[in-house]
Amino acid sequence: METLELKKLLNEIGNSVHSMNTIAVALSVMPNDEVDIPKGLDISWKPKELSQSKIRARNFAEKSTYVYVAENLFEYLNEVSKNPLWAYPNINFAGEEKKAIKSYNFLTQIPDTTDEMAILCELLCHWRNRIVHASSSNATLSSKKRQQLISKKAELYEGFHHFDTSIALSNFDNKQITLKDVSTLTTIVIKCCRAVDNYFFNGIIQITDFVKYKSTLLNNKDFQLICKQSISEKRTRQIDKWINLNYPYLETERLNKIIELFAENK
Repeated sequence: METLELKKLLNEIGNSVHSMNTIAVALSVMPNDEVDIPKGLDISWKPKELSQSKIRARNFAEKSTYVYVAENLFEYLNEVSKNPLWAYPNINFAGEEKKAIKSYNFLTQIPDTTDEMAILCELLCHWRNRIVHASSSNATLSSKKRQQLISKKAELYEGFHHFDTSIALSNFDNKQITLKDVSTLTTIVIKCCRAVDNYFFNGIIQITDFVKYKSTLLNNKDFQLICKQSISEKRTRQIDKWINLNYPYLETERLNKIIELFAENK
């Protein structure tokens, strides 16, 4: 099961990573000497040093992926915690703190995410801030969090395809973007978001009072308009369609019980 919010994140991040990898592969097979512009490609392109242009192009793709992944993480955490069926009001993306810190604070409250994973998600967000606000950002991890990553270096190295936290932190300090770091941090973001989704569904299972669903769903203005209609087969069909469209991940028995709550009542 996946929420609609997670499906969107996976699709967006998946497309971004695929594009980054496609660019990396294409650049790797491009020769370092002169290349003619293919026919039909109406652009002006005259690199003075093609080898350097290739490095900058790959770097641009990696930077773009950092930004895109971070933005999708922010949107996912915000939207899933606003979902009417989110059962944990104290875990949310509200507040005036910077989004990187809010992401860390949010993820540390999710049972299946480790503190190190939350810190690495924060690191990706700091990369985003450095890229977007290149001349003004002072985004960085606290010394305590950096030390924690170093202390868990062996576990992270084994758990994430030889990802070396010492090298990753050095790369961050020196503004050295690598495909390895981008790919691994993106993988960790996805893993954390899957854990959030699992926690979301655990919360739903705990809701045994179906009347609570009714009051929750009626907070939606679009659904209110449907329920205000006169009792009819059309109204019942629209209720059924709306609930199935917006909450397709609920098991059939639970969906049917929720739909029944509205079948005879305005």
